[in-house]
Amino acid sequence: MGTSTIPDGDLQPQAARRWDALRVPRGWARVARLCGDLHDDLPAVSAHITRVIEQQVPGYAQSAVPREDLATSVERNVADLLLGIAERRDPTSEEIGRRATLGARRATQGLPVDTLMQAFHVGYRELWELLVQRAGGFDTDLSPQLLQASTTMWTWTHLITDALGHTHAETLRTLALRAASVRQRFLELVLSGDHETEEAVTLARGLDFDTTGPFRAYVVRTAVLDGSETPRLQTACNRLPGNQQVISQGARLVVLSQAGEDEGAVATVLGSRLPEASVGVGLERVGLDGARLSVGDAERALGLTDAPRVVDFASVWPWALLARELDRVKPLLDLAVRTARDHQHLADAVDAYARTGSIADAGRRLGVHPNTVTYRLERWTELTGWDPRDFDGLLRSTIALRLAS
Repeated sequence: MGTSTIPDGDLQPQAARRWDALRVPRGWARVARLCGDLHDDLPAVSAHITRVIEQQVPGYAQSAVPREDLATSVERNVADLLLGIAERRDPTSEEIGRRATLGARRATQGLPVDTLMQAFHVGYRELWELLVQRAGGFDTDLSPQLLQASTTMWTWTHLITDALGHTHAETLRTLALRAASVRQRFLELVLSGDHETEEAVTLARGLDFDTTGPFRAYVVRTAVLDGSETPRLQTACNRLPGNQQVISQGARLVVLSQAGEDEGAVATVLGSRLPEASVGVGLERVGLDGARLSVGDAERALGLTDAPRVVDFASVWPWALLARELDRVKPLLDLAVRTARDHQHLADAVDAYARTGSIADAGRRLGVHPNTVTYRLERWTELTGWDPRDFDGLLRSTIALRLAS
């Protein structure tokens, strides 16, 4: 059942050992015989405990753990525990090690640690009840010895669940680091233009991306990134429809999203989890090259704000593209920008006219006579050389107003 990534030491058969060769402490023979009787019925005992776990621990039924895996693991665990009680001893390092591999495998299978612990406690409780019931059929009262045996039982519970929890947590950390490394390498290949390589395609499929499907990128900038944001955001995004991969990249985070039903849901999660962050949203674009372009969209949108808000490239693309080339066109805009800053009333007239498309409506917007609007537009033309009453002059003037604000 196991693979190199899913350890299965706990599924291996118990080491061959004759029950009549047990190391039984003095005065413990009846308890050892009780355990041996149950061990003789091991298939039925473990099947009963497996059914109870499935009934009382719903997380197992909803998990990716195969039923055969659960049943075999229960059987091996019961066999070890009965042996330990029969010899009235703590679990050996080998027995603890076998259970520890279970913690690693359940983490790999995506089973939450609290579900795993609950299943162990239910299993131990059921085995104890079976021991007590079977003891009732003995010709002597085993109550005093069962009380002593309970100490052994709960020592096993403590040591085994401790090992389970530790390896489960360690495996989750390893898986998270491995997944983060895969995401970062994938983004590196996409942004470098190496998205058609076999490595990029393999990584994309490993992240459950459709390499020919649409991608949307989100770029997040926040004042402080301490390394804990990525796993927290990934967990939150995993609850959303579609496939979202959160990638740490220096002082920013990049989210690549695919097949989401609500494009605003990702931005909402990012804004709620990082309230001080600025978020740029790219266009939805097809394929791995589309993913690269969408990241560029989001970066350009993000460049328009220092405030903690969401900026969608689809809404601001003219200004986002202009900002990218500002150094190239700045000498052409300097005169108009200075004019707008030195003559606010002229800038307001141009803005009102741009928004209404009418001298009369612009006057009403400003609360002045239409002739005043006409005079101010003419004065703007004299100072800048651009007439806002024709398309070319209005376009240039509006860009200047944007830069002057």
